[in-house]
Amino acid sequence: SEMVTMEVDRENVLQVSSHNSEIDVDELQYSRLIYTIGKDAVKSIRKCRALIVGCRGVGAEIAKNLLLSGIERLGLSDQGTVSMADLGSNFCLREQDLGRNRAVVLSERLQDFGRPCGFHMNNDGTMDRVVVVAESMIEDAIVSYHVVVSTLGSIPELSWLNSLCRTSNIPFIASQTRGLFSYVFADLGDSFDFQDNHGDSSSLILIANITQDSPATVTVVEEQRHGLEDGDDVIFTGIKGMQELNQDTNSGSNRYRVTVTGSHTFSIPVDTRGFGRYLSGGYFQKLIPTKKFSYVPLESALRNPIFSAMDNLELSHEPHIHVALQAIDEFIQSNKDNNVISNTDIDNIVTRAKEIWEVSSLSTSRYYMTDSKERIGTSTLELECLEDKEKEDNT
Repeated sequence: SEMVTMEVDRENVLQVSSHNSEIDVDELQYSRLIYTIGKDAVKSIRKCRALIVGCRGVGAEIAKNLLLSGIERLGLSDQGTVSMADLGSNFCLREQDLGRNRAVVLSERLQDFGRPCGFHMNNDGTMDRVVVVAESMIEDAIVSYHVVVSTLGSIPELSWLNSLCRTSNIPFIASQTRGLFSYVFADLGDSFDFQDNHGDSSSLILIANITQDSPATVTVVEEQRHGLEDGDDVIFTGIKGMQELNQDTNSGSNRYRVTVTGSHTFSIPVDTRGFGRYLSGGYFQKLIPTKKFSYVPLESALRNPIFSAMDNLELSHEPHIHVALQAIDEFIQSNKDNNVISNTDIDNIVTRAKEIWEVSSLSTSRYYMTDSKERIGTSTLELECLEDKEKEDNT
């Protein structure tokens, strides 16, 4: 057998330098990203440190996207070596990379993005923002990152990594592909703050007039629509004549809940009859509401999953894919040296999927209730096949 040399990070543990709380963003370079997710989100990415475990196709794509988004630090970890199969999924790999460590090769290829993107480069052509972390040091290195993304490993290994992240209060995301199917799992902790925003939170809308009334009516310029909904909160700045409404920069107070009265007008629950008369200028800005979400670890989510789908048709298939992926994962772990799947193997996978189904909450899912008493005990994995057969028979 051929001996394979593995290259790993000689420092073993990632050293993270301190960073300023306020990050400057090149609005020209990141204009498309700012337009898509907002300037505040781009600033957050530029202060973020992410560890990617697994450097095959999915891991390489995530690493490339995060790097081009300006992430502060990117850690790569993968003990595997480049194989012929990897060349078909990882765009960073070349035939001459066969036998080399995947994480090391990916880190080298990502360096090529540094100079055109204006990142700081060392004299030897490397970037400090991309490092390789040895698998043996992952447990110690996790605390140096803000998020961990795993694209490799069995379900037990993912559960172990998820538990490490939970212990350190670090968000954990897992994503893998199985042929034409794939999944993404997210555990962002017991309490995760999410800022819900339908538009550009940082945009300022110019005010045309404010009435001296109770409640006061605010009118915006004709060229702009306010884009508000009932219950939104706003702040005012730069108003001349009715300065009482301007935000107090010291306390951060003077936020107002609006009631929409038209595409260019809204009212605020304030009696402005005693305020100075509105003269000119001023802007309002919508405040982004913060919502709290609670997530569960992978071990719990396997038994009681919550699916996210774009439409009901996809949602009807996801429980089936959920148990199928688990059964396939178990088969892969118990047959690592077997590259050929027989019909008996397929039957065993289906049998195992049915067993997983019965012990999960999916067997009583409301999406699969039926009026047929004959099918109450039928595995729902078979239900769709039976329904399809009935349609064919009816036809």
